[in-house]
Amino acid sequence: MASEQVNEFVTVNKYTSEGVDGTIYYAELQHAGLKEHKVISAAERPLLVHKLRKQLDMWEDQWLIQQGLRAPEERFYPERRNELSSAEKQMKIQQAEEQSLVAQKKIQEIKDLLLLAFNTEPTVDWNSLKDFREYPQDPPPPTKPVAPSLMSYPKEPSFQDDEFSPKLSVIDMVIPPLKIKKEDKAYKNFQLSYKKWREVCEEIDRENEVVKEAYQDELRSWEKEMRAWKTKEENFYNEQQEMNAVVDQLEQDYGAKDPEAILEYCKMVLHNAQYPETFPKDFTLDFSQHDQTLLLEYAMPSIHDMPILKDVVYLQEKDKFSKTYLDERQRTELYDAALYHTTLRVIYEMFKADKIDAIGAIRFSGWVVSVDPASKHKEKKCILSLHTTKEAFTEIDLSHEEPEDCFKLLGGVTHVQLSKLTPDESAEMNIEEKREIEQNKEPEDTEEVITNLAAMDSENFKHLFLEMLEKEFNQYGGEVNIIQSNKEGEVHAIAFDPDPIRGGKTIIYGKITMYPIDVLEVRELFGNVMKEGASKGILITTSDFVAEARDFAREKPLSLLDASALLFLLQKHGHTFRIDFNEVNR
Repeated sequence: MASEQVNEFVTVNKYTSEGVDGTIYYAELQHAGLKEHKVISAAERPLLVHKLRKQLDMWEDQWLIQQGLRAPEERFYPERRNELSSAEKQMKIQQAEEQSLVAQKKIQEIKDLLLLAFNTEPTVDWNSLKDFREYPQDPPPPTKPVAPSLMSYPKEPSFQDDEFSPKLSVIDMVIPPLKIKKEDKAYKNFQLSYKKWREVCEEIDRENEVVKEAYQDELRSWEKEMRAWKTKEENFYNEQQEMNAVVDQLEQDYGAKDPEAILEYCKMVLHNAQYPETFPKDFTLDFSQHDQTLLLEYAMPSIHDMPILKDVVYLQEKDKFSKTYLDERQRTELYDAALYHTTLRVIYEMFKADKIDAIGAIRFSGWVVSVDPASKHKEKKCILSLHTTKEAFTEIDLSHEEPEDCFKLLGGVTHVQLSKLTPDESAEMNIEEKREIEQNKEPEDTEEVITNLAAMDSENFKHLFLEMLEKEFNQYGGEVNIIQSNKEGEVHAIAFDPDPIRGGKTIIYGKITMYPIDVLEVRELFGNVMKEGASKGILITTSDFVAEARDFAREKPLSLLDASALLFLLQKHGHTFRIDFNEVNR
């Protein structure tokens, strides 16, 4: 974001946003004197500059009038300005059409969220995870120094050279002493010349030694740099090979249905999935190998992540843009649809990406970060859950059924009224949008044909709970006894399984509640499991569990069954229920 101080009163912040059809340019203006704030946008930078100048002129006029420096009759009126050129008007009309198209595409993208998944192949391309790059030649390997040219010796003097041959005359030949004298002189000249030649050679040797030593220093430096460069190259390829080996091993482990590899594979599939850019992509995974169940806690979008702009029209006579927004009913319907679409799409992609048939069922919990109206503190809330097998899920025609109907047919549970969540106030919303959007929509009545478990009294719940457990344990020759129950819908039971390997004593808690189970209750169950010497503890609820409770139960002999798992278990033993605490509260 670029900030500019126009004068002592006016500050302008400029930024851009990438939309579906291109870049949108924004300018956020503040006038400290007038206490005015405005956000201006345009699809073209020149148009933004034009609108910015126009707004600054208006503020300057208002400020001068307020300070008594300009008469009111001299007030600035946009209509008194020169008429916009035809090209400028056409540009604004085009801008409005572009913004409308972008807005409608964003809305349609959410409405088609599930259908878009049918055109993709959610899987992991293992080769794309590998690194096949060549070692970068930047910087390039060091250049080997060139061997220097050494100085050569001058020609070695020889006594046979002409310059050392005595010049003998006839007299010298006749008189031997004269001949000997000249021969001695010539020999002495040769010896002196040879001595000088040796001195020159020795100097050349010394200079050549200096040059050769300097070259050896350069060569040793090059060899050191080359070894370092080679070491980096080897390290690069070794690390590359190690990383690729990790991918190969992960692929092999996945093919062998290793639980950790299955989790990593599922994480990659979820990360690769394409959702609207405002949607969070945060999740927690766990995998239960013995029953092939994927436990998936998934961050759902908040209502602030929904697009609200529906249409933009340029009013030529007023030289302004008129924006139409989704009303509260439309926005709520879009948000509810987004949640159902997201839930079903995530499960669809998980099952479809399961190439080795490792996942037999998925227990999905969707959560949002909202603000508690009483404490005003942020809290993580589970808003819906669904437990379904691959067989049951694939039997439903997702392309022709309404997502909400599919969700309910699969036994999905909504734990709160989705559109009534108090959103996280840290979520950003355009100032103009805040002014346009009204809150608080009355819930609509829906016709229910399936018994609501949330409305069941404690006594009937106790009998239903016992019947369900007996059917579950009797098939293995076990028995179940109720040891405690109360009017608040809590039931405690002990089950005995005679199987020498799988069996033993199991302590089971059941509870009707609309609130997520706290970690304290899970700790209490674990304490009783240890106290009674039981092999396992199970806590079953009509709601969900806080994250801390699930973290505590991980890697302990505890199973936490939420509302969707309860409905699944009941349906397995011939009972079809739904859970709707909103209906009970109403």
